Amino acid sequence: MIFMPLALKSRDLIKSTALAMPMLLIGACAFVANDLDDIEADCTNHPERPLPSRNVSPLFAAVLYFVCLAAALLTTKYFVPLREASLYYLTMVLTISYRYIVAFIPSIKAPYTAATIAVPAIIVANYNRGNGRLYIVALAIFLFALGRELCMDVEDRAGDAKSFMHRLDAKFVAHCAFVLQALALLLISMSLADNNLCAWTDFGGIVALFLLAAICWFRLDRQNTATGLMKLQLLLGLYFLI
Repeated sequence: MIFMPLALKSRDLIKSTALAMPMLLIGACAFVANDLDDIEADCTNHPERPLPSRNVSPLFAAVLYFVCLAAALLTTKYFVPLREASLYYLTMVLTISYRYIVAFIPSIKAPYTAATIAVPAIIVANYNRGNGRLYIVALAIFLFALGRELCMDVEDRAGDAKSFMHRLDAKFVAHCAFVLQALALLLISMSLADNNLCAWTDFGGIVALFLLAAICWFRLDRQNTATGLMKLQLLLGLYFLI
């Protein structure tokens, strides 16, 4: 999300790698911490994962977390310009606080996670000041991520802590998720130039994945496949940050 847009625009691979490295390490921290916090829930929802299956020990995961966190702090300090560093530190705070959101305010877990995912897109927009289109793309990424997180919450209801979201019908939540992603598609379409064939082709691919995910979710009862297709949507969406 950070490396590709900056590298393609600046042609400076070293600088782009330096600016992206802290976020890669922050992301590693987030996933390790999430897996540690969700060991019990994953025993029900995802028993094949490394921690619940005991292929990786909690001690090793904890040590890895602190190594990645220290590296993230150091690389942010030395590689990231001061005016942008606050967004990197904000992402660290959001990822570290995730466990408390899950424990005490689980109803906002989906938008909280989606906002964290969208921060790198805001960073790219800030590195390209004056291009308001990138902020629209960042909002679209938030909506795409929010839709996917809501769908994943529906999948994981059996092992997740009870919250307000459990009072809502699963089909209703899923419909809301796909409406949010449809709104994201509308935002992206509004930012496209009429004569940009590559952009429209990429957008067409995202629309096709959206429709396929909806078919998998609502008609074929293949929720895992649907959320996997949503990952590809976000991957194709990187084009619009360039």
